[in-house]
Amino acid sequence: MVEFERGPRHRPGRRVMLAACAAVLAGITTAILIAQLSMLPSERPPASQLQPGTSTVTISEAPVTPPRTSTAAPPVPTSPPPVTSPPRSENPVADPPTLAEFVANCERDSTQWKRGQVDYPARLDVELGVTAVYVAAVDIRDTPVPPSQLVSAPDVKGEAIDVQCVLSARIVPDPSITVDDPGWITRRFNPVGALNWSWRVTAAEAGSRQLQLQLQPAVIVDGNPLPGGRPMDTSTFVTRVEVRSSVPQRFGQWWSANWPVLLLVAGGIGAAVLGFVKWGGRLGKAWQSARKAWRDPQS
Repeated sequence: MVEFERGPRHRPGRRVMLAACAAVLAGITTAILIAQLSMLPSERPPASQLQPGTSTVTISEAPVTPPRTSTAAPPVPTSPPPVTSPPRSENPVADPPTLAEFVANCERDSTQWKRGQVDYPARLDVELGVTAVYVAAVDIRDTPVPPSQLVSAPDVKGEAIDVQCVLSARIVPDPSITVDDPGWITRRFNPVGALNWSWRVTAAEAGSRQLQLQLQPAVIVDGNPLPGGRPMDTSTFVTRVEVRSSVPQRFGQWWSANWPVLLLVAGGIGAAVLGFVKWGGRLGKAWQSARKAWRDPQS
């Protein structure tokens, strides 16, 4: 039998053991870190929860400027929006013609319009049967004068109107008032810029009456643009007329208005008186006969 010599047992080196321990520790540490990271909540919502048109911003230590979202105000334009209204020269209300321009344009086209002022008496006092003068005027100057400078009356009124180069006027009276010229009287504007008319009026009855001043073509200003191409327009202005009278005039007017009734009443009264007289005569005769018979019963 052969016997081997027992020598010393071979053992792993210390370095190999240390390396193996380090590898095991590293694996354990890595597994722990992975488990902890998987348990942390996610800061970004899942793709299914994101809404269209929105954006997310990740906050970091470095300052980050967030992008502009769709809800922000639009940028301010650097230039003003385009003007849609017509130029000033095409707007007759904003840029009316002057008196000189209007008169010059009337030489070419008499249907031009211009803003003016009509002056007329709002109240007129006249005497019964006495002729009075009614005056009216239209002023188209760039700065019209006060109405009292063109019309003399206790109460003068001025109203804005639009007129053409040629203007006609007339007076429509109350049935109890007569006018010397009731038809249309036509005038044409000149560089002076003012036209006037006058009428003689006579009242036949006392009391409150009316006169109507009519202008044609003329349009009372109501805030609308100047008329153009429209048919003939007539504007009317009313004047209150106070007709005064004396006591004899009032009696004469009363008599002229009521004499038919008075004549009928007087005729009735006369007939009644005659009937009473006739009846009284018969009554007297009957009384005398009765008295005579009483005194002389044998007759």
